[in-house]
Amino acid sequence: MADHPVMSSMDGVNWWTSSLADEETVRFVGKLYRHYCIEGKKEMFTHDPLFLTHIQNADFEKGLEGWALHPAEPGSIEAKRFPRYGRIEGRYMGLGRPADPEHIGDTFLWMKRTEKGPNTFSQAIRNLQPGRLYSMKMFSCDYQDLVNPTAKKMEEANKFIGNVALEGVDLDTKRSFTEMYASNPEPKIPIWITYHWKVFRATGTSAKLTVSDWPGEKESAATFGHEQTFNFLEIQPYHE
Repeated sequence: MADHPVMSSMDGVNWWTSSLADEETVRFVGKLYRHYCIEGKKEMFTHDPLFLTHIQNADFEKGLEGWALHPAEPGSIEAKRFPRYGRIEGRYMGLGRPADPEHIGDTFLWMKRTEKGPNTFSQAIRNLQPGRLYSMKMFSCDYQDLVNPTAKKMEEANKFIGNVALEGVDLDTKRSFTEMYASNPEPKIPIWITYHWKVFRATGTSAKLTVSDWPGEKESAATFGHEQTFNFLEIQPYHE
């Protein structure tokens, strides 16, 4: 890449879809550009593995395999799928291309809230490096909004009801957040999806992730019967 001062007025190089990426990824890509393109280094910038091993069956593409389930009553937790849901979430390889032929993201866990108690699913997080930062991601949405969409503003949409707990780690609350967004470019009537992002520092080689559809011990009867979906539970190293 040209880095002579005479070329200083030229535009830079960046990811075309960087506006859709999280802040950590944008910073990391910038470091890659500097390492390989500007400084011309040939050694690997990182030796982190390409395939993640911290959580298994993160998209429920293998049904309920690998997950510990605790339904409050029979039939309140199931593995389901919905055509093109991964595309609806925004997991696509460019707007001009067809949906992923492997249907990545079309499978998810479904839970229905009940007055008999919280539904939960959990899994041990493995292969962590003590002292290192990691990020946890998850998508959730209102199941009925997905299968029977109606036009809604964000304040009208059903928000995530529940709790996402990470045990055995130091949670970085300043970097963690939960945010709703409208699906795009499909379907024609957008679906409101909740993006969960948590950053934590590992204190050991393992930890535990638990997701519940009760945010606390006392619940409002008005929201019993609310159905929610969960997938894309990804844990990966976080680059500071």
